[in-house]
Amino acid sequence: MKRAVAGLCLGMLVLWGPLSEGLEALEQSGVFQFRWKPDKEFQMLDYNVKSSEPEAKNKLLLKMEPLSGKVDALRVSIPEAFHDNNGKIYADTILIKLDCSRPAGQLSKTTCASELPVEVVISEDLAFISILPERLIDPEENVAIELELVNPEIGIFQFNAFVREAGGSLHDYQGSWLFDVNPM
Repeated sequence: MKRAVAGLCLGMLVLWGPLSEGLEALEQSGVFQFRWKPDKEFQMLDYNVKSSEPEAKNKLLLKMEPLSGKVDALRVSIPEAFHDNNGKIYADTILIKLDCSRPAGQLSKTTCASELPVEVVISEDLAFISILPERLIDPEENVAIELELVNPEIGIFQFNAFVREAGGSLHDYQGSWLFDVNPM
């Protein structure tokens, strides 16, 4: 019995290295996410992140759901805790990426065919980023928002996406990204 338990423990140690690398990649792709009290109106959105280490320079690709109509503005809410924990977003590097896709497999890198020039406005209280594209975004285009940032200290941060259809005056909720900053 002792040999069986020892063999099992040794086998787990041998397998843990490759398994942990795969889990880290899944975590950074936004696949593993947890929410305490989900409600029916919460829509989880996918994202890719270069690093989830605290205070690391980072690139975050926030993917949007398919749009219902032509869009003339995007808005991302930034949680207050993000800035309170030393997070920083570089407004001059924000991009809209178009026609983004991920090849088969969760561990594959997302690629985007093109970028759309934008005007970016960050609210004075740092609560919202308004992104105004140079032209209307068609519903057929896959859209992602790329942010360059410095990760905050440890925590889970919920960013919310809103879109404004052409000619509209209100931004409609599109979904949320739960961004986890956690030392590995």
